Amino acid sequence: MLLILAATAGCASGGVSFTDTTFQGAEVRDLEEQFSTAFEFLRAHGRVSFAPLGRQGDDVMLVYERGRSSINSPGTREGTLFVDNRRVPDPIPYLRELSMSQVESIRILRASEASARHGGDGRTGAVSITTRGS
Repeated sequence: MLLILAATAGCASGGVSFTDTTFQGAEVRDLEEQFSTAFEFLRAHGRVSFAPLGRQGDDVMLVYERGRSSINSPGTREGTLFVDNRRVPDPIPYLRELSMSQVESIRILRASEASARHGGDGRTGAVSITTRGS
């Protein structure tokens, strides 16, 4: 059984909607004031959540095609994390350590967008992060 850990949030300061899928520049700077890590931001976003999976309680990142919905929705899939165009094999520990001050942009990609950009690795949707100085 999967349990959704994140709650849907409203809007960030400065009018940034948590249902937007691309955050860059000044929007990311605004997010730094509210969230210290990329994990905290994504946990509050309407198209991403984190859930324990399996007996060992390993967390997975879920990317929603149309916003948060039932966990059994066909639009709910385990997503992939790309940082600076490289796939991150174990995304949750990485996201917990990635400070928002290191982030230049964050894109939440639907399956079709992620597949076009990253091939088969993106077939279930993805979060793509570009870090500063990359």
